[in-house]
Amino acid sequence: RFGSGEGTVDYVVTINDGDSSRSGTITVNGVTHRVTQVPFLVKPTLLAPPDSDTFYFDRKITFSWKEVQGATRYYIAIRYSGTVTNIGLNFNRDAYVENSTSHTLVLNYNELVNEGVVNPLEGHFIWAVFALNEYESELIPELKSEIREFSVYYPIL
Repeated sequence: RFGSGEGTVDYVVTINDGDSSRSGTITVNGVTHRVTQVPFLVKPTLLAPPDSDTFYFDRKITFSWKEVQGATRYYIAIRYSGTVTNIGLNFNRDAYVENSTSHTLVLNYNELVNEGVVNPLEGHFIWAVFALNEYESELIPELKSEIREFSVYYPIL
């Protein structure tokens, strides 16, 4: 459109469902403005471990999810959800994950004891993943995966 005088320029774009940013320009009164649109992010789909899976302390646990187009990194939230004797313990092993769709950690028995879990023969945890990119750097609830739970036991030999 063409016009003159003071005013506002409005523009509309469709969702960018590609896997990279796209840009274009708008020229107003001889001044060119670049508009960049990042890919539309969706919630990650969790792959493993399945809901209600069980593990042992001091052994590796690998969490994985499907790649989200346009995501440049992920945030995995791993939280202690309590046991009958230790409700409300503030324990987490959250992490930013770049260039990968998996994260491996070891829930160390002695570390849990030092952080205030008394005799953790078993622990119940929850986990979820957030998709992020260079523009979406905050943990937005709409970009959080489902929440899954898992249990960890102390191996009694």
